[in-house]
Amino acid sequence: MLFHEKQTIIENCLFGVDINSNSVKICRLRLWIELLKNAYYKNTTELETLPNIDINIKCGNSLISRFTIDADLKQALKKSKWTIDSYRIAVDTYRNAESKEQKKEMERLIADIKSDFRSEISMNDPKVKKLRKLSGDLFRLTNQGQLFEMSKKEKADWDAKVKELTEETKKLETEIEEIKANKIYENAFEWRFEFPEVLNDDGDFIGYDVLIGNPPYVGITEINQQYKIYYETAFKTAKGRFDLYSLFIERAMQIKRPSGVFTYIIPGKFLNNKQFVTARKIVCENHGVTVVKIDDKVFEDAQVDSVIVENYPDKKAKYKAFKITAEELHKLSEVELSKITSDEELIFRLEMSAANEDLISKIKKDTVRVIDIGEVKDGIIAGRIKDLLFINKKLDKDCHKLYFGKQITRFHLANTEVWVNYKPKEMMAEEMKRIGNTGPGLRMRDVAIFEREKIIYRKVGKELIATLASKGVFYEQTIHSCHITDKRIKIKFVLGLFNSTLFKFYYRKTNSQGGDIFPQVRISSVENLPIKLADTKTQEKIETLVDQILTKKAQDHSADTTDLENKIDALVYKLYDLTEEEIKTVEKNIN
Repeated sequence: MLFHEKQTIIENCLFGVDINSNSVKICRLRLWIELLKNAYYKNTTELETLPNIDINIKCGNSLISRFTIDADLKQALKKSKWTIDSYRIAVDTYRNAESKEQKKEMERLIADIKSDFRSEISMNDPKVKKLRKLSGDLFRLTNQGQLFEMSKKEKADWDAKVKELTEETKKLETEIEEIKANKIYENAFEWRFEFPEVLNDDGDFIGYDVLIGNPPYVGITEINQQYKIYYETAFKTAKGRFDLYSLFIERAMQIKRPSGVFTYIIPGKFLNNKQFVTARKIVCENHGVTVVKIDDKVFEDAQVDSVIVENYPDKKAKYKAFKITAEELHKLSEVELSKITSDEELIFRLEMSAANEDLISKIKKDTVRVIDIGEVKDGIIAGRIKDLLFINKKLDKDCHKLYFGKQITRFHLANTEVWVNYKPKEMMAEEMKRIGNTGPGLRMRDVAIFEREKIIYRKVGKELIATLASKGVFYEQTIHSCHITDKRIKIKFVLGLFNSTLFKFYYRKTNSQGGDIFPQVRISSVENLPIKLADTKTQEKIETLVDQILTKKAQDHSADTTDLENKIDALVYKLYDLTEEEIKTVEKNIN
């Protein structure tokens, strides 16, 4: 019967963990309702009993564990009266308990089994082993008999050794006690032995066949400092300005079988953001990868583009990209995974084809990257003191007009009515008063990046939209800037390239947006743009055209400069040695 088929699947195949107890209750209820749909009467009055499937859906912090996945359980099994099989039987008996008394009895038994495992694994912890050895050494040293009285030197050496061992022992004891008492372990989830279904008879962790999840999207400024320190020691992906969902990806790779499949729905910025390089590398290791871009908004309360990222075992690893538009799935690309992994940043690009790849290679030929000739910098982030930092009038000499991304159009910067109260020390002091247990979100930036000529461009967008900014232009985080440090390169020449049709094509084809709701131009993407070291004459031709456009836009921001921009495009195509056919490919792909 369908009831028993569903029961078998739910009891033996579905397992879940969530830190939110209400989410856990809802999930359990949904599974019971699913069974109830097909429940039946065993006789005229007796309905088929629903199993206790709550043991399959547990509450806990998936990222916090006292014990590693490879912690030795064999020693615990040797010393314990329990076996993995008896653990499985206890769990199965709990699910199908015939009375409340039997259910409670199984709860106690399961708790005893897990308590035994915890105690025995703890005894094999490297810190505990080292403490036992040090304690033994100290005991022997201080309790051994002496046939002859020690000389002054021997006594001094003995005292020094006793002091050293005593200090090491006390230090280790303190560390172990701190771990035991640490509040972050209160809700720890022990993947190592919580589900006996993924352990073999020797207690080895086998892992899960399929992992499906929608991990939390929590930026580093929202993470409690104590947890942040733990994550940075426990996860390779917890580096720099990490987000919790990258840690969940790493955890998924740890707990799935080598032959298993992983599928998460996560923000689109994962595809190309520099801070997720390690996580993308982990996803690619010994696997094929599939990415699905979702054009429509998925979550009402989250202003992010969403993508589905999946990996699966594959000897001939492929990278596949799709998009979902109006509930229809469209294939975008399929290439060898090596096309992705050969790039040091492992960008998960969406649109890849042999023709475009050849053209991209040609554009990159004999160029330098922006990062080789300049600096790309982020803008001011207000943190928790926006009310003090961003103001509507000038108070003193430390106040400067503050510009936002919405004020930038190609070759033009509109006026702003906002001022920044640029007092870094004073503002940081105010930020620290408001942060609570998380780290400061305020980023004032070095004043030097504002007090220089630079190209500024919108952070939010599918392509570069840039203009020139003079010295003294301050900007917040919806703008990034590019300052040219190489004296051979004229800044207006680079601005012409940034706003050209060729760079629009190159940017779109080498960067994955992951959606259209909140696309962002990443700093690393701009740093890697290919700049031709053009001769002075060519640079001056483009510089002259850029000057003409800037002048027209300054007089009237809506002025039509199409002819001038087309002339820049022609010079850029020539500079990068594109053929007529290649120019048609570029213009076809951006229209």
